[in-house]
Parts: sequence; C-alpha cells; structure tokens
Amino acid sequence: MTAVKPNFLVVGAAKTGTTSLYDYLKQHPQVFMPTKETFFFQSELYRNNHLPYPAQRPAEEIVFDEAEFLRAYSGAGSYPVRGEVATGYLYYWRESIPRIKALLGEDVKLMAVLRNPVDRTYSGYTFFSRDLHEKLSFEDALAAEPRRTADGWDFMWHYVEHSKYAEGVRAFQQAFPHFKVFFFDDLQADPAAFMREVFGFLTIEKNIPLQLDQKNVSGAPKSKAMQHLITQENPLKKLLRPLLRSVFGRERRHQIRTWLKSRNVGEKDRMTPEQYNALLPHFLEDITALEQLTGRDLSAWKRAKG
Repeated sequence: MTAVKPNFLVVGAAKTGTTSLYDYLKQHPQVFMPTKETFFFQSELYRNNHLPYPAQRPAEEIVFDEAEFLRAYSGAGSYPVRGEVATGYLYYWRESIPRIKALLGEDVKLMAVLRNPVDRTYSGYTFFSRDLHEKLSFEDALAAEPRRTADGWDFMWHYVEHSKYAEGVRAFQQAFPHFKVFFFDDLQADPAAFMREVFGFLTIEKNIPLQLDQKNVSGAPKSKAMQHLITQENPLKKLLRPLLRSVFGRERRHQIRTWLKSRNVGEKDRMTPEQYNALLPHFLEDITALEQLTGRDLSAWKRAKG
C-alpha cells in the first residue's frame, strides 16, 4: 500500500506568525496537520544533542524516524492538503532540501513567511526572555550568539543569523518549482486576505470563515513567579509531569503550555530606536538580495527609525 505523505510544508521562519498560521490552516476542512512541526527534515542535526534544555531542544520534540513521521498521515489520504508548519527548514536549507526532495518529491508545495529581520531578531530574543530562559541583555545576547552557535545551541538562539533569509530563499527557489514567499507584514495588516492567498496557493476553497486570534505573542510576563512555574524546572512540574504525559499527547501538552503562557503575557517589549538602528546595517545586503529574489519592495525594512 502506498504511504500517504505530506504535500505541503511551511519551511520557516520562526517568529514570523507561524503559530497563528498553523492555527488558521487547521481550521480549514480540506487541510490535515497532525502537529505543528516535527523537525524531521532537519533531525540529523540533533542526533548528538548533549546540552540541556533550553540550549538544545528535548529529543521528545523531534521525529527522527521516517516511518514515525509518515505514520501521522496514514489516515489523511482524503485531505487535499497535508503538511506541517516548520520554523527551521529555511534556515537549515542545506540539510532540509535534499531530504524533502527525496521523500516528498519536487512537486511538493512549499512556502516561507518572512518578517522585517530587525523585528524578527528582537522577537526571537523576547521569546526566550519572556520565558525567563534568556538571562542576558539584548546587546549581550547578540554578542554571545557566535559562541552559542559554535557550542551547538538550538537555531532559535541564532537571533541575527536566523533573520537572514536570502540564501535559503534562493536555494528553495532553485530546488522546487512550487515555492512561494509570503510576508508577515501582510499577515498583520489583513490576516483574512493573507489566508485567502495561502488557500489560493494550496488550490483549496478560499472563502472559509476563520477565527483569527493572534497566537504566541511575545511580551514581558505579568508575573515572573507564575512564568517560572510554567517554563522552568521545579518540584511542581516534576510532580505533575508523569500524570500529564499519561493523560495528554505531546501536541495537547504544547497547547496547554502555550495557553498558560498567553494568560501571563503583559505589555509587549519594544526596541528603542537606537537598538533598531544599530542592528539594521547587519541586514541591508540580505534585504536587497531578497528584493531581487521575490520582486517585493522592502524599502520599509531598510529605513532607520527616527
């Protein structure tokens, strides 16, 4: 019997609205998504993980085995669109492209969502500072990035380098005929129109009513004590973990953690103009290359803050 396979992937990037996109896609009756992301097409990078969480992600979050990856789609053959919303495949294009092509072929539909790289960098930082994992100031964290990367820290900690898109976009464009770039600016401006464009790309019914709540928003926690209970190792979590794992699957546990954190998010952290302008020159060359690759006017991304 022929295995049912995904025929659609979002390949990145992180902190560009992918959690919201996943939620909106799941609401479409013609779309099957067993989980948000498996990291399968970059999983070889995690074989020798040795650093504790959160420097490296736990093995339980990663699908290493092809049979396990495909098993999640075994009953989904009647769905026109089947896939996942990944955050790292664009960044790790050297690893992901050959594996995607080998398993899913060249006709798989692929899309990326890209965000102003300075804003994405800061959002990546506040994602970890919100959860009390990032102990350094923004400037010190950027200075620590090369050392962390060399030591094998997860790609989510690659704040600056993960915000450079052109090389990955070029590689995916050359490897796959059905690869499309979308922009976070459009998702924020008009999520309903954005999703109609996504559904059109997937050649499924476009006019589907959606609940368009924003997901996984970064911001300072209202209560650091509560955030510590949710995100850090502590006696209460150790006590509850076996019970929760026996009752809920991985996806449901992730949803519960996300919901609890969302209840504790306070005012959004924002960069100062000085921080923004100091970081912008790192991305100007990449933005220009991205304009040429996508045909999109990204001049707004190149402007300094007044």
